[in-house]
Amino acid sequence: MSVRTNFRDRVRKYRNADDLGFSSKAESTNRTLSKDGKFRVERIGGELNIYHYLIDMKWSHFILLVIAGYFIMSCLFALIYCFIGIEHIAGGVAGSWLFEFSQCYYFSAQTLTTVGYGALAPKGASVNFISSIEAVVGLLSFSLATGLFYGRFIKSRMGFVFSNAAVIVPTKTNNKLMVRVAYKQDNILLDLEVKLLVTFIVNEDGVNKRKYHTLKLESDKVVTMPLNWNIVHEVDESSPLYEMNAQDFKDSNLELILMIKGFSETYGQELHSRSSWICDEIIWNKKFSLPYTERKENKKTLFDLNKMDAIEEA
Repeated sequence: MSVRTNFRDRVRKYRNADDLGFSSKAESTNRTLSKDGKFRVERIGGELNIYHYLIDMKWSHFILLVIAGYFIMSCLFALIYCFIGIEHIAGGVAGSWLFEFSQCYYFSAQTLTTVGYGALAPKGASVNFISSIEAVVGLLSFSLATGLFYGRFIKSRMGFVFSNAAVIVPTKTNNKLMVRVAYKQDNILLDLEVKLLVTFIVNEDGVNKRKYHTLKLESDKVVTMPLNWNIVHEVDESSPLYEMNAQDFKDSNLELILMIKGFSETYGQELHSRSSWICDEIIWNKKFSLPYTERKENKKTLFDLNKMDAIEEA
């Protein structure tokens, strides 16, 4: 009986432990999780969550959106003031339409931000009414922008950094599968836990089925993580990866999925992150190099995050 047949027989015994929410029927052989931790799922007919959209968009796009929103609202109210008439704004000077619009715009911008320098002031019931509405809109809009800024700053998904590759390290007894994780921000994480899953596709009775298994780790908890953490799974007889080679990984569309959580002293909340590695991102007969050294001048440990992916011969 071939190693490949042995693998299929073993896999049939595994129940779908820690199912990621994907169907056991494999509609696609592509990876389920992107390197940035997002599931490769595109929803159709769902409801757009504006908050999540604004939190997840790029910083450059978010800042441009805030600036554009400020100018658009200022212009809209400025057009209303122009329609009412410049004579209803104390300090306004009649002139060409563009000249009057510029004054209305400055008045609108001052009202929207609630600055109110005093050079221009509302005069008459109509402008007073519109300016009061604009002041409320400005307060609510800037409160919303402030909340979004705060939410984006405390978002911790990108705080964790994962090795770009996983490695298979040969030892005297069995191979060991390793991935590496660290936290790139300079604050303390406590009570960290990890879970490493493997998913592969097996053909059963002509139907491709996705199987899940939680890999047993040498250590799945640490009290704190000031340096990197090497997540190690020994490929022994109890492992679904036992006796598999690189071609078996490829044939079964194997994917490793790491989930990590820990408590941040700085944010005062639990942080979660995840990443994945497919067969092309698993390197055989290599091991990770140490990313830290000791500084002789102050006896401190120098941890270089740029060496997270450094590997060497096993």
